[in-house]
Amino acid sequence: MKDLKVSEIFEVAMKVKLFVVNGTGSTSGIDMVLTVVGFAPKAGTYFAILGAETKEVDQAHDKMMGVIMSSITPL
Repeated sequence: MKDLKVSEIFEVAMKVKLFVVNGTGSTSGIDMVLTVVGFAPKAGTYFAILGAETKEVDQAHDKMMGVIMSSITPL
């Protein structure tokens, strides 16, 4: 990926704390978005959701990703 720019890690407070980092860049002339969401639904258990998609697909899936993130509950 060329011209990769990565955001600072930021926290999103939902039912569990989510830690998010976003990246943007291009590959073969196509604008891409990378997103990693990390969370621990229970002490000692860690999970991550990774998205790697074109900018257009990322925008189309933005609302659904919010639904998924808000559905994560503590165990």
